Amino acid sequence: MKTKLIALLTTLILILTINSKGSDGKMCKINIELVPNVLYKPHRIPVKVTFTNNQDKPIRLLKLTDKNGRYLHALSFGCYDKQGRAQTGSGFTPKNPPKDDLLEYISLNPKEFWGVEIDISKLLRPRPEPGEYRLELRYHNLYGDKCVKGLIKAENTLTIALAEPDNKLKLGYISKEEAVAIAKKAYSMQYDKNQSLKISLDEGIYTVVFPVDIPKDTWGPSYAAKVKIDAETGKVLQVLGG
Repeated sequence: MKTKLIALLTTLILILTINSKGSDGKMCKINIELVPNVLYKPHRIPVKVTFTNNQDKPIRLLKLTDKNGRYLHALSFGCYDKQGRAQTGSGFTPKNPPKDDLLEYISLNPKEFWGVEIDISKLLRPRPEPGEYRLELRYHNLYGDKCVKGLIKAENTLTIALAEPDNKLKLGYISKEEAVAIAKKAYSMQYDKNQSLKISLDEGIYTVVFPVDIPKDTWGPSYAAKVKIDAETGKVLQVLGG
């Protein structure tokens, strides 16, 4: 499944890049930057996105969320490894168009800018593994009235290093063996028992990964399931299928 998603993501980015002519890229410049004093991990990837008016007249931007707080998916992020291969990314537009009366806008005078911080870990599918990535951003807006539309590629890319789990077992935490036992009760479906379960502890949360057997060079999930467990209480926080 992960390979299939990455292939689809790469194809989509290529198509949109080819079709970027006629966009409002000259009207607005976009930059991305890391947020200072943050330990970046797969579950915590905040970035700041800044829009700057390149025109000699005011422009109008559609906000990234509507009045109800619904994210409009105008930002698309792609994560690439050191070989330039797409590893994960986020989609462009929501399946259901937003209602016009719920849209909100930002007006920018010439050379004026607007910045917004967003945690993209909640958008990336699949969630990236620890490691170093090159992050690219494209803005692709199809909605709104008298506002910037089309495809705009960010002026810069970022290098993001996602840290490994800390694996710090503190006083009062359940043991790894207890976490595995809890995970097996929470997930009773099939998995590849010829492989060992993987378990990590990060910031007070155990993650138990149930392996899956996928033939080489075939599409499929990279794991059968992931179970997240509170290390203090033993409570199951999430069961995620592969």
